[in-house]
Amino acid sequence: MAMGDADLRVGRLAAGQHSLVTHSQLLGAGLTAPQIDHRVRRRVLLSAHRGVYRMTGVRPTYESHVMAACLATGGLASHGCAARLFGLRGFHGWKPVEVAVSRRRAPRLPGVVGHRIRGLERTRVGVIPVVMPAEALLGAAATASQLAEGAVNDALVRGLVSLPGLVRFLNRRAACGRDLVGRLRQLVEEQIRAGGPTESWLEDRLVEFLRQQSFPSPRRCYRVDLPGGRVRLDTAWPDLLVNVEADGRLWHTSPRDRCHDAARDARLNAAGWTVVRVTWLQLTEEPQDVADRIAHALGLAWPLAAA
Repeated sequence: MAMGDADLRVGRLAAGQHSLVTHSQLLGAGLTAPQIDHRVRRRVLLSAHRGVYRMTGVRPTYESHVMAACLATGGLASHGCAARLFGLRGFHGWKPVEVAVSRRRAPRLPGVVGHRIRGLERTRVGVIPVVMPAEALLGAAATASQLAEGAVNDALVRGLVSLPGLVRFLNRRAACGRDLVGRLRQLVEEQIRAGGPTESWLEDRLVEFLRQQSFPSPRRCYRVDLPGGRVRLDTAWPDLLVNVEADGRLWHTSPRDRCHDAARDARLNAAGWTVVRVTWLQLTEEPQDVADRIAHALGLAWPLAAA
């Protein structure tokens, strides 16, 4: 079948929408309803959802599934789905497609989790309409609590949100009677108390480990002025001059990197600090040894329960 001007317009439109096009867009491109039906029967167009079609010969992706759901509902990607689209820490493998609308009822589509949220504000990730980052964090905290802290840290480090902005957002949501603000509020309070967000997945695991082992709460992202410049510490107990560093390198790196770390630690030692370096492998394979080293640096009896 020869491709006419209308098909060319459809192709260009779909190319900018993850190979998707809606029924109304097909009509706007110049196709008639019978012509659309003919293309569906010939499998030139494949039904993604009611009123949404996928171009043939294109392999679907997670993003295209999300885009199809948004086109079908007029909604926005939300919750863990939005967290994945923003690339937030811990959500890269998130599988559910979640869409939120502000109208009376949540959307119902096969394979899609629908939500209703009043007062939705929108942004975009590429061409996909998405809730604002703060709203994504609120939804993620409600549905994936174990991943939420890392996502909040990541969003803060990358500047997608700010702590004052999150506080204002939660106050607005609470004033509107929005449920499920408790977990995100708890995480925001922890950020304020700790002094800053973690900057990596390993730092998240280290903070979690310290909690599980009942160590005193450290300051995060603590900055100390030393001769030669300011140094950022992953987790610190400034009153005890103890710093625990999350060492993210799985293997030994270059001599230059090792010398840099050694020089940094030497500057801290000269200022009276004790530095304990912890790798992911040690946290996983030798947790008792890690706990012993940290307890010794802090001057605590171990196990803490017997102190």
